[in-house]
Amino acid sequence: RATVEQTADHAGAQADATITFQKISQTLGFNLNPAIATTSDAPRTLSATATSGLSATFSSSNPLVASVSGNILSFAGTGTATITANQPGNDNYLAAAPVQQSLIVSTGVSFASLFPGQTPDSDIDGDGISAFVEYSLGGTSSGDDSAREPQLSLNGSNVILTAICRTNDPSLTIMGQWSATLVPLGDWTSAGVIVSPATDQNGVSSGFERRVFSVARGVNARMFMRLRFESGGNP
Repeated sequence: RATVEQTADHAGAQADATITFQKISQTLGFNLNPAIATTSDAPRTLSATATSGLSATFSSSNPLVASVSGNILSFAGTGTATITANQPGNDNYLAAAPVQQSLIVSTGVSFASLFPGQTPDSDIDGDGISAFVEYSLGGTSSGDDSAREPQLSLNGSNVILTAICRTNDPSLTIMGQWSATLVPLGDWTSAGVIVSPATDQNGVSSGFERRVFSVARGVNARMFMRLRFESGGNP
């Protein structure tokens, strides 16, 4: 209520006024890294960052696969669960849009269980091969794994890439790709690539398979091949 006092020229007056305060918007950042786990993995601490500085809450779409208590994520069974981070806002901030991440839990091995505390791009043994590639090809983070790198060869009109690939992680996908150019980064594709088990599986450990990735050279004057590794759809 606003009050105007009486003066010599004007009588006193009163008026009502409404002041509206608008809440500030906020965004929420949340990422599961890695987005895979096994039923034997230790519980993880979830973390999300809101631009407001407010704390986030977490939930699971499938507690039979992964359950959430506070910010602790535990693994209960095999399957897929969606983990959601929320920040409902307060008197000053609007609610943030929820952020969802898909989690795959298996009974097999995982990158997190065999390379604990490492990121997919880490290279703590300094051999020039990232931890996730070492994991996918059966290497370790404690020595030189250059001998496990895929081998490229020609067989008539076919370009062939041979590699020992992990098979005991259902969330892991290894695909062969080719490109006719590397400028600027090449137009990589899996079209026409044929994947088959190698005839020779000698010396290959359980949980792995020596595979042959083959593609016809066609009219290309030159051709490049590579392997693409994905876990839960994330390269």
